[in-house]
Amino acid sequence: MKLKKKAVSKSPRIAKKSVGRVKSVPKKPRITVLIADDHSVVREGLVSLITRKADMIVIGEAGNGREAVDLWKRHHPNVTLLDLRMPELDGVGALKGIIKNTTFGTALHTKFDTQGKLPEVPRPWQENLLHIGQEALTNTLKYAHARNFETRLSYKARELRLQLRDDGDGFKVKERHDGAGLTGMRERVEQMGGELKISSLRGKGTKITIVLPFNGESMS
Repeated sequence: MKLKKKAVSKSPRIAKKSVGRVKSVPKKPRITVLIADDHSVVREGLVSLITRKADMIVIGEAGNGREAVDLWKRHHPNVTLLDLRMPELDGVGALKGIIKNTTFGTALHTKFDTQGKLPEVPRPWQENLLHIGQEALTNTLKYAHARNFETRLSYKARELRLQLRDDGDGFKVKERHDGAGLTGMRERVEQMGGELKISSLRGKGTKITIVLPFNGESMS
């Protein structure tokens, strides 16, 4: 009696999946930081903190205001940590120089004015005020078609006030909720416990005022 051979079923061939090339995700550019302070210990501490951040890089250190302006012209950093009290050219003078260099080659005329004896302002406040000023100036250059931009920093009756004004196109404040970095400005002012006022009309320019209650004592 012949035994029938069982048909051996062949396992189906597994088709090899074609492995496509994985597209590399472009890295976001790191935030560039310029540090300007006449105290080397302070600079070293800030450099140590910033270098721990993967998305930030220190592109320059300045020990006085003139060095700060020169480095800013050379690198145009995203963030500038600027001490208002420095030798040769103080922080206010350096800020004035940065504003002038930002508008160099444009038709925008800038004016910088200070009133009262400015107190020693906490470093986080210095950074916030500088960032707000740069943001306002950038908005003026991009959108306002202005001829003049005025910055006024004053201290009186325990109140620090920064006013930024242009004579450009203006806009309706109620229509501009998050445009032109206004939300970021508000957040920075709130961090300092201050008040932000924005007044603007179409064809009448824009005025941004930051009011900070400050008794002139150093704060951490």
